[in-house]
Amino acid sequence: MGKTTLFYHCSTITSEEKITKYLRNNVIERIIYIDLPAEFGIKDMELLKNTDRTRSKKPGVETEL
Repeated sequence: MGKTTLFYHCSTITSEEKITKYLRNNVIERIIYIDLPAEFGIKDMELLKNTDRTRSKKPGVETEL
């Protein structure tokens, strides 16, 4: 299984840049801005935005909330 078949929707995308953009726009943003607030009743969207910015600038760094 190659890099481009990780997600079914990405299976026809061959550019790594396009795959990254797809994952960012369709997977990560959905989890952060839709799934987490719905699952945990999060109302502070600014906190989620700041956490997302930190995660994207410093991947792998633990963030204490």
